[in-house]
Amino acid sequence: MPYELTPTRSPQVGVLFYRYKSYNRKRVGGIMNKTLLLKVSTILAALPALVFALYLIPLWLGITLEETGAMKTYLMVIFISMYLMLIPYLYSIVLTFKLLIHIEKGTYYTPISRKYLSHIGLSAYMVGTILFLDLPFVYGFANQEDAPGIILIFGFLMLLAFSIGLFAHVLKDLNEDKK
Repeated sequence: MPYELTPTRSPQVGVLFYRYKSYNRKRVGGIMNKTLLLKVSTILAALPALVFALYLIPLWLGITLEETGAMKTYLMVIFISMYLMLIPYLYSIVLTFKLLIHIEKGTYYTPISRKYLSHIGLSAYMVGTILFLDLPFVYGFANQEDAPGIILIFGFLMLLAFSIGLFAHVLKDLNEDKK
């Protein structure tokens, strides 16, 4: 039984109350709360991407189909690449969730964790590469719309994806050193 209800008397007030006592999780020492927070934030990171893919991109795609000329081409390539980026992004979110489960169990230094970290890094590199290949089309769109900030946003997202990939690679190397 992972939890037991134990009666405890408060020394200040003298009131009897019950407290949950955990047996199998006290060796971890607060890691459960941290991984729970990270699990919730991982789920919250996936929800906007799903809403974006299932609602906003099709909505924008309908508006884009009314455009003509080069603008339509730029936007279609950008939207297709957004869908392509969604696949490795959601895959890395799932792997992050599985990795948090391994951390929670105390089995972080295993070959499966190294595999998860490697795949998370590759997914981040894929997203960064897709963003890099998208930059000429973003430049064409930004040039026609006179919105140079879009180029900076895509460049920042590209650098962010590559830095996440590098961070996952460093964590994988640290995990291999702990074997």
